[in-house]
Amino acid sequence: MLILFAKYQFLVSLQDVETGKNAFYDQNDEYGMSTLARNWIAGLLKYVPEAAYFFAPYINSYKRLQPHTFAPTKCCWAIDNRTSAFRLCNSKSAGINVELRIGGADLNPYLAFSAIIAAGISGIEEKLELPSPASGNLYNDKELPEFPNSLQKATHLLRESKMLNKTFGNSKIIRLQFNLN
Repeated sequence: MLILFAKYQFLVSLQDVETGKNAFYDQNDEYGMSTLARNWIAGLLKYVPEAAYFFAPYINSYKRLQPHTFAPTKCCWAIDNRTSAFRLCNSKSAGINVELRIGGADLNPYLAFSAIIAAGISGIEEKLELPSPASGNLYNDKELPEFPNSLQKATHLLRESKMLNKTFGNSKIIRLQFNLN
């Protein structure tokens, strides 16, 4: 039996305020990505799992995040691969952007987008290195890290996240925890 779930995807790029051009684009890079884009995506890889609660806020949210459903289960990036959590779209072009595929239709878009911005900026500030892109059917790749697959794991990661507690404020995280318990 085929069960379909609604999702909420974010397509993100940054604009250079001085030139008006896409700050994620670098025509000299093998994938068309600037250093800024690489740092941004590396920040997503490091911090978005800690923000899983913002993308999948209910117990039923995790029914969607199952293998072989076109919903991502691995925390990795890839080029035009719909089984990855972060998909590089329009690579090698001035329209390059990154698609975040983990959100469900039940997310709060304000909290989720705030977490995306915080993760991306942290990646830029920390100058995080981007690993090589994943390829193939990522559901079968046992080497890749898993995206949290339960609300319990998501709330634990949220509680322990230094970056999110700093960004949102410890009192906000405590209120979220109170609502979950």
